[in-house]
Amino acid sequence: MNIRIALGLTAAAVTMTACGDGLEYVSFADGTSTAVSALTGQSLDSSAHTTSQLSGELDRAANTFELGSLDGSIDLARTTVTLTGGGVVDLTGTADFARFYVAQPTVGNQTRGVVGVSTVTYNVPVTGTASYTGASQVRIQDGLNFYELQGTVAATADFAAGTLDVTLDDLDGTQTFIGVTNVTDVATITIADAVISGNTASGGTSTLVSATINGGAGFSGTQTTLHEAGFYGPYADEVGGVLDIVDTATFTVSGEYIGD
Repeated sequence: MNIRIALGLTAAAVTMTACGDGLEYVSFADGTSTAVSALTGQSLDSSAHTTSQLSGELDRAANTFELGSLDGSIDLARTTVTLTGGGVVDLTGTADFARFYVAQPTVGNQTRGVVGVSTVTYNVPVTGTASYTGASQVRIQDGLNFYELQGTVAATADFAAGTLDVTLDDLDGTQTFIGVTNVTDVATITIADAVISGNTASGGTSTLVSATINGGAGFSGTQTTLHEAGFYGPYADEVGGVLDIVDTATFTVSGEYIGD
């Protein structure tokens, strides 16, 4: 994260792993700590076209994981949760505090999203800006064409203005239509002016630029945009979020991102 905050903090203070009130920020995958970390997450149900903010807990001593209605035991590598009611949650990513997740319970819809060690609200800056870069995962339904893509994210949080801007770019992957074709640089998707509230952000205006998607026309301007994001680690070191955009019944975009 590249951060500019008018708080009189040194660079060392921005990267420290503990703050006042005995609160400790421990990296998500730490295999030696026995700390209990409060978690937040952003969840996406593509089947129902819904997004939500979730809260939970990672108890490293007991090796238990909770996020919203999901709960179970987590392995020592912090990559798989075996759900109490059946099913699993797969956790991936390389950021210190946040992870992508895919949850497939035995009963109910698959959900995707971001989960991590959340920034306590009073540690979120109230002035200055921060820039983030990282990874994104995107799925696009364009008529009979389905795209599954991976790319980059670049995000800017303006804490003084209370806004978050997000750009998903360099989207490569596969296009499925009868057969499967490899594709590169399919589209650029932006979310502008999401509203920061505490340690989360939501909303914003979406755009899509592509030479091929929707015949190169982008979104219609009447699309429905759902976007939820959260800040992770000390002083909002990382940002992650989910989006679900419905333009028509046959033109939809969903995805997740994490930047640091």
